[in-house]
Amino acid sequence: VDSTRDNLLIMFSRFYRQSKKSSYKSSQRRFSQTYQNLRLPRTALRTTLLTACAAGLVLAPFLSSSHTAQANEVNDIRENERIIHNIVQEEMKEHTDGGPPIYRIVLTGGPCGGKSTALATISERLQALGYRVFRVPEAASLLLTGTGLLPWMLDESEQIVFEGSMVKTKIALEDVFYDIAKASGFPSVILCDRGTMDTAAYLPDEQWEVLLDEYKWNTVDIRDKRYDAIIHLVTSAIGAEKYYTLENNAARSEDIHLARELDFKVLNAWVGHPTIRIVDNSTDFKGKIERVEEAICQVIGAPRPSSGERKFVVNGPIQRDALDSLPFKCETFEVEQTYLIPNSDHLKGYNYIRRRGHNGTYTYTHSMFRQPPSVGSTEEFDHVIVENSISGREYRRLMKQKDENRVTVKKEVQCFLWENNYYELVSFQQPDIGLSILNVENEQEFTTPWFINVRGEVSNVREFSSYFIAGEFDGKTKQLWRQNQKMIDSFKKAKYSALESITDENLEE
Repeated sequence: VDSTRDNLLIMFSRFYRQSKKSSYKSSQRRFSQTYQNLRLPRTALRTTLLTACAAGLVLAPFLSSSHTAQANEVNDIRENERIIHNIVQEEMKEHTDGGPPIYRIVLTGGPCGGKSTALATISERLQALGYRVFRVPEAASLLLTGTGLLPWMLDESEQIVFEGSMVKTKIALEDVFYDIAKASGFPSVILCDRGTMDTAAYLPDEQWEVLLDEYKWNTVDIRDKRYDAIIHLVTSAIGAEKYYTLENNAARSEDIHLARELDFKVLNAWVGHPTIRIVDNSTDFKGKIERVEEAICQVIGAPRPSSGERKFVVNGPIQRDALDSLPFKCETFEVEQTYLIPNSDHLKGYNYIRRRGHNGTYTYTHSMFRQPPSVGSTEEFDHVIVENSISGREYRRLMKQKDENRVTVKKEVQCFLWENNYYELVSFQQPDIGLSILNVENEQEFTTPWFINVRGEVSNVREFSSYFIAGEFDGKTKQLWRQNQKMIDSFKKAKYSALESITDENLEE
């Protein structure tokens, strides 16, 4: 019954919106196609669908108020978000221990970036999706205002103890909130006002290494395993200087020049985390907060319009002997991605598990890629990705569900920050097809790094996805991607997509 209702709401919502902007015959034809595509009980749906759609067609001409139409549109989209989100979350429970999902998300950035406002305003949005929201306060503000000490007042040994205590406070607070969220039995989002790696931005590299050794921590554990996503809000000192102020935080003392420097250091400290989103000041403040919402919704799997990533085929990875000479930090990771046997009856897509790490320390995740039913327009929804951290034991258990028709994809990923943009350079090692792809967030304005030779863009090209590659190559026979006709044809079409038309005859030319 739930499946029938959910599908009915999704289809009718799309049909109803279409009926308001198209002719009666077009809407009637659209309804017929929708009805035929529904593999649901005919008797139960006939009366409901006909009545609902007839009401939509009759009322549509009278809904002339732009505010009413806009409100209906927003309500329809939000309802669809909730429906698809719930379906995917239920599927995720079938593959894990059955407990509710709990996401830990860090909001960080330079001083006066809007973190406090964002924490206060996005809670309602998450609660509308059925989550309990927990807000972890900033540990630095607690210690600085509580002790009256400033790190620069201390000698090196005292400073290491002070900063180490700050990280311990962050971890303790986050763990307390996590335990409460887990005990609640509800899906939860824990929003952290800064995270463990922010401390690294305020210490020289040598002192940070000493601190890690002193407290027996490693970067993978306190950065990659601990948080599901990092949302970096760029300080208003970069791009919105007239709004930079020290008045709303008693512990803040940085001038505008130091704020810019700290913003870069904070972002650089998180380089290497699997999920980083940078929210700059290219819009007004309201638009900035909305982009924070979008980023978080994508992390937790809410089906919002996905900007995705821009992908470029490049000549190869950054050579190891060249890394030391480049003026930025670059983290290198090994990634193994294994696709599982598909079993979803609700939405199209696939499941996969991933192991990511280096030097023998790994994080494990289980991901679901889902698309809404292919009925009518998919303008509002591109896809949904729900990603949950899992244990090594769960990873090994899920490996038994491996899809034998697809090889395990092994990649080397180089993560780096260049001109305030976050890049991932992915090189396929199994299957070894001679392919390297540069990923960058779609909405970011960026220039190609001078040390990388870009051959062409392949954003949203299916043939250059890991999922396609895992099924197209056997992983045993050496074959370059340029020798695969499907990939080379799609690459050429994507590269020359700016042309008004391209035919098979002139494709090769």
